[in-house]
Amino acid sequence: RPGWPATTKGGRLDSQGGIDLGSFTQTGGNTRTDGDFTVSDGYSQGGNGSVSAGGNVSITDTTGGITLGNLQTGGDLHVVSTGGDVTQAAGTAIQTSGQTHVNAGSSNILLNNGGNQFAGPFSASGHDIQVASNGVLTLGQVQASGQARFSGIVIDPVSSVLRAMPLAQPSLVLPVREAALATQVRTGSSERTADGIV
Repeated sequence: RPGWPATTKGGRLDSQGGIDLGSFTQTGGNTRTDGDFTVSDGYSQGGNGSVSAGGNVSITDTTGGITLGNLQTGGDLHVVSTGGDVTQAAGTAIQTSGQTHVNAGSSNILLNNGGNQFAGPFSASGHDIQVASNGVLTLGQVQASGQARFSGIVIDPVSSVLRAMPLAQPSLVLPVREAALATQVRTGSSERTADGIV
């Protein structure tokens, strides 16, 4: 039922239609829908279990931050936290087929697990932003008031620069000024200048 809270600890929940919840807490089990998956006011996943949606996934949390776990979308992923960091449970992977938009306000975005796969452009807004990808990570609109750090094969379409950063190597670090990404790029101990990062 729309707006209701849900807690899953085990087992399997399958839905042919969309799932619309007020809050969602998962410590185990598998939740799957052929449609959209929407949570409006509280979200937390642990290291066990999974969420899979054939459509778009939209998650909003106003209660202290969001922890994402094993999450798969057939469409776009929209994550908004107005109360804390957006983080990822250890050992889990996020796999999206569409665009990804993450907004943490003045809090951090820490999606550091190496199994993540973001098919479409990755856009984010927050303080410190750290994102790892097992494959190509195409940057969309990124605004950070702290530091932005990306790992994987990072494509910046604005400057048409391909930066291949193996996960075991130092990450791509983009220092920022006044909530907008700066043009200086540091990779390990070397420095170079990009045409522009947005």
